[in-house]
Formats: sequence, C-alpha cells, structure tokens
Amino acid sequence: MQSSLDVEAGGSPIMLSADVTEWSTDDVRRWMVEKGFQEYTELLCDRHRLNGVALLSLTEEDLREPPISMHVLGDLKRLVDAITQLRHDTFTFRPNIPDGRSSSGDSSPTRSDSPRDISKTLETLVKINMTDVEKPHFPSEKGKTFVAFIYLCGMMMLNPIFINIIHERVPDKSVEPPLPDVFFDYFDRVVWAFSVCEIAGMINSAILLIVWFLHKHKWIVLRRYCLIVGTLYLLRCITMYVTTLPVPGMHFRCSPK
Repeated sequence: MQSSLDVEAGGSPIMLSADVTEWSTDDVRRWMVEKGFQEYTELLCDRHRLNGVALLSLTEEDLREPPISMHVLGDLKRLVDAITQLRHDTFTFRPNIPDGRSSSGDSSPTRSDSPRDISKTLETLVKINMTDVEKPHFPSEKGKTFVAFIYLCGMMMLNPIFINIIHERVPDKSVEPPLPDVFFDYFDRVVWAFSVCEIAGMINSAILLIVWFLHKHKWIVLRRYCLIVGTLYLLRCITMYVTTLPVPGMHFRCSPK
C-alpha cells in the first residue's frame, strides 16, 4: 500500500505511515481531512480518540449508533466505504497475516469480510497477547472423589463386621443391668422415638441430595461427604470395639449367641 500524503495548512506535505495499525490520533485526523471528512475530526479524533486500529475496526453500526450517531447518510456511507478501502489496502499490504478462512494462503480480506473476521485479523496485526484460559479455581479432581467413595464403601462394610464382633461381647443384662440414667429417672421411654429419628434421617438425606444437585461444585461436595461419613463409620467401629457396655435399656433384646 502506498503511503498516504497530507498537506498541512502551511502547504508542506506530511507522509502518513504505511502501517495503519501504527497510526496515532493525529494521523487519523490527517487521513480524514484528506478524504474530506474534516467536520467529523472533532467527534472521532478529539472526543473518541480513534487511532489506526480503532479506525480499521470501525463498522457502519458503530457510526450509526450512539455514541457517534452520524445522521448524514451520505457522509456515513462515504466514510464506511473509505474505511473499507483502507482496511482492504492494509491487509493487501500485509499478505502474510492468516484470517483462518482458507488454506490457499490468500489472507487478504475483502469488502464482504464480517466484523468478527476483521477483529480476529486485527488482533494478529497488532500482536495482542491473548491470555491463557484460566484454570478453574476449584478443580473437580474426580480421581480423589472416586478414592473417597471407595473409602466410604469400605467403612460401611466394616461397620456390620464390627457389630457382629461386639455382639458376642455384650454382657448379660440379668447380670449387668443398664447403667443408671438421670434422664430416664424423670421421663418415661418414648416408644416412637426411633421412628422419628429414622424420618429425620430421611429428611436430612433428601436435603443433602437437593443441595448436591443444585451445587456448582458437585464433585467437591461429594468427595467431602464421602470422607466425613466414612470417617464417622470408622470412629464408630473403633468406639464399639474398645468400649464394652451393658445394654442401654431392659427393653433391648441383645444377648451373645
């Protein structure tokens, strides 16, 4: 692309840089004056500070809509045509810039290029360093979740084994009656209390499933649940094994086999 010429008020010609992407706001102003759009230099150059890259990415919608809002249709169309020609000349001048549209090596955009294609090519022109995709702050770590699930299953299977072992060590309630309990000295035993506990457990389980289903980090919640519940089962096994107590009440029918 041949360098553009501009003549200042004093009559001395000023050479514009051949690389439009390096134009400053003053270079854009001189180009607009050369093309006959001097009445819009204050709007575009002074108020909106357009440089070369911004000028190349300018579309008809940008000029028509706020905050620019050009109302003279003829000027708008002529300016769009001038920018399109400038864009075409710029990419013709830089033929080695790929636009991703073909494999034949022809990367010069035409007037029919979409604004998205132009923006992608402009990013390559000005060598914008695109930031890498940020890694998730809370990784799912499905492998660790699987290990936690195996841990939970192992503790749940170990629990009934310990119950069978402890069952053989339960003292005979006729020899060792239940330990005294101050609470039951004043309150009678509630028969339906165990049923209420089971219902409360089912409600809590339903709430847990709902929270897990709606949670953003499902794998993290599942992993922590497996670790906590598995550890509770492990502590239960240890407690039952190291503690030998009589039955809690005479209504329990527990005896060694």
